[in-house]
Amino acid sequence: GERVRQWPGLGVTNLVRVSPDGLGVAVTSATSLVSVVEIEGAGVRWVSPDVGPAEALAWRPDGEELAVGTSSGNLVVLGARDGRVRRELRGHRSRITALVYSGDGRQLWSRSSDSTLRVWDGMTGDAHLVIEDTGPEPDLVIGAAGDRAVMGRQWTEAAWAEIDRVTVVKRLAPAVVGADATLTGMMDFHPDPRWLVVATFRGIGLVDVKRGSWAGWWPRRPAAGDADAPLECSVQFSPDGRSLWVADRTSGVEVRSFDVDGTDRVRLGPARPMFPEPGFLVSDVSADGRWVALTQRQPGTVVVLDAATGAVVRRLESEPEAMTATFSADGRWLVIQSTGMDKAHGLSPRVWSTSEWTVERTLDVGPLGLVDFSRDGRWLAVSGERAFRVVEVGRWSNEIRLQAEVPDTSSVPGFAPDGRLLAVGISADVYLARVPEGEVVAKLAALGNNGAATRPRFSPDGRTLAVANDDGTLDLWDMIELRAALGRLGLDW
Repeated sequence: GERVRQWPGLGVTNLVRVSPDGLGVAVTSATSLVSVVEIEGAGVRWVSPDVGPAEALAWRPDGEELAVGTSSGNLVVLGARDGRVRRELRGHRSRITALVYSGDGRQLWSRSSDSTLRVWDGMTGDAHLVIEDTGPEPDLVIGAAGDRAVMGRQWTEAAWAEIDRVTVVKRLAPAVVGADATLTGMMDFHPDPRWLVVATFRGIGLVDVKRGSWAGWWPRRPAAGDADAPLECSVQFSPDGRSLWVADRTSGVEVRSFDVDGTDRVRLGPARPMFPEPGFLVSDVSADGRWVALTQRQPGTVVVLDAATGAVVRRLESEPEAMTATFSADGRWLVIQSTGMDKAHGLSPRVWSTSEWTVERTLDVGPLGLVDFSRDGRWLAVSGERAFRVVEVGRWSNEIRLQAEVPDTSSVPGFAPDGRLLAVGISADVYLARVPEGEVVAKLAALGNNGAATRPRFSPDGRTLAVANDDGTLDLWDMIELRAALGRLGLDW
């Protein structure tokens, strides 16, 4: 009962966990700070940044990282040596009640008062599994191998959970902390479907789809002001994959050469300025590679550039809060959609003729949605806050109506390369529908994302459906494996 160590000045402590090597103690306080103190020297090793009120703590068995579950549902992983944030794992919608690592540290299990149990990759933060309706209780015990768990449920019950490795989807954690996904020029596949670029509010990420991991990261910082402030970025490949168009809100538009050598090493060439005016993002590149569409929200302008020279082909003023500008497959049409803010309130997408540069049609769906043309040029999927429509290009009618209870609201559509399948991201779900039948054949739920918007995009070969989420996480669905899995259940489309 003799007191051997005391650490004054830590405030009111809530949780205490001894490190695996027995040399440190993790302590949480009522001030939302996490500290690690030294047992031998009685000194403070580090004090973390404000991660929010901590409700659960767990050391990884190798002692290299400390997982902190917060009252908001965020899970923050800190480096054991310096206390810096390594990863933020988002998915739970409310207080985390329990955290447990597997014996080898390869799985991290978390339980929340939102009645879900989640399994994460203990090394990368990728989400492996979500189990619903487990109850909000804090009890959680897992097997040494990390593939089984027992938890208390509803006071008098015990529940058993077991990992069945999912092969149809791979979840990637955000490339860096705070790298939330954007909407304009948000994501694009290279002609080689192995490579995918993703735009965020911290920079541009490159994904190796084959390996299911981040292969590159290029940070972007504001040209002036707070260097750590979020900065909206955009990115698009040229159709031949040899160039990468990049922009952010403060630095203008640039293009870089993109090359992959024989060892799968990606090389980006130096930036070549193409349009210096700030405030513009790259929204789309025409299928023939001739033109690049740029959008500016304030005061509201769309610019079409000559991709080879950077010369302005057309400047469309009076497009308030222009968010996206999307070319049809043949380049005859350009559809402009707005955010709906300020002067754009209630404004619907406009279809511009690129031969006459006149508005051909206004599609009455409202603002704040995205659009996509099918690759064969026949269909246009367009959404807004009032409706979602799939119309025949040129006629702007002959609609396809989805034959299921799909919310008729702002969404993000994406056609498969053959035009026979349409993915529609609505909130945290992605619906897959046949074209032109409109039959909904599957509903894919995001592994996390806190119920925020999903953004689906098919790879050029149709093998992968990439879904970018608001929180910067990325789901890579293997469409062949998914179809096979559904087929075994008699649900093949």
